[in-house]
Amino acid sequence: MVIAWGRRLLTALVGIPMALCLLISDLGMLLLATTLCCLSLIEFTYNICPPIVPPSKTVAKEHLHHLLVVASDGFGHAILLRYSSIKYGLGLQLLGLCCAWVCDSAALIAGFSMGSIKLAPVVSPGKTCVGTIVGIVSSITTVLGMFAFSDFMTALPAMREKWPHYLLPPPEVVPFAHQVVLGTVLGVLCIVGDLVESFVKRVAGVKDSGTFFPGHGGCLDRMDSFLFVAPCLYYYCQFALT
Repeated sequence: MVIAWGRRLLTALVGIPMALCLLISDLGMLLLATTLCCLSLIEFTYNICPPIVPPSKTVAKEHLHHLLVVASDGFGHAILLRYSSIKYGLGLQLLGLCCAWVCDSAALIAGFSMGSIKLAPVVSPGKTCVGTIVGIVSSITTVLGMFAFSDFMTALPAMREKWPHYLLPPPEVVPFAHQVVLGTVLGVLCIVGDLVESFVKRVAGVKDSGTFFPGHGGCLDRMDSFLFVAPCLYYYCQFALT
């Protein structure tokens, strides 16, 4: 257990700064999204799909790959989100990633330490009701914290010269009540994305989608919570912020 958590921490300390650097760059964002899509395709094709569908069942395999298209759609919306708003695209993208990772981590820790009632034992025995509630609350806290941080940093004279607009929409555009609702919706979508990927792995009889991230599993294991968050934020940006 200690070794596993050590690997998780080391991977996070190395991977998160690298991901943030790539997100800021236009070319880096495209490279990151393409890499994640390719890794997801490889993991799904070689680790998840074969245990479910025998080689002769080509029709069933085709339907399973349709599920991968849904997963790739999340990464596609992440790219659209990045460039959908000149002012807020990057900020909303970072907001979605932080919500997904914080919700996932908080739900995992709370589930291990306090959880006893299972949320969906058939699909994912490790998911608990307490972990789900803590994950959603942590998502709300993350949204409120990032909006407050953006407002605070933009109010500083030194930052206003370097960053003339808000990283996230100002409180006049997204008031406090809307932030709470947005955090709740994103938290629920994080849990749903996690359960969807857990169901696919359960059917395939595999624990992790891959081994790309030491201590964390594969690419799909780390990005499953983001698959439904990215489309939600994209359409929120298109319809609520225009």
